Amino acid sequence: MKKAMILFANGYEEIEALTVVDYLRRAEIPIDMVTITGKLHVYFRFNGR
Repeated sequence: MKKAMILFANGYEEIEALTVVDYLRRAEIPIDMVTITGKLHVYFRFNGR
């Protein structure tokens, strides 16, 4: 079974990060979304969370 881990850091653009997540979910591939900041949330480029 395939499985993916997506690493997130502060400063990503939402579309860059979430497009990959969307494609993998549509392919029914389980995803772990992990921050490399050590915090629960990351802040995208334009302050989205």
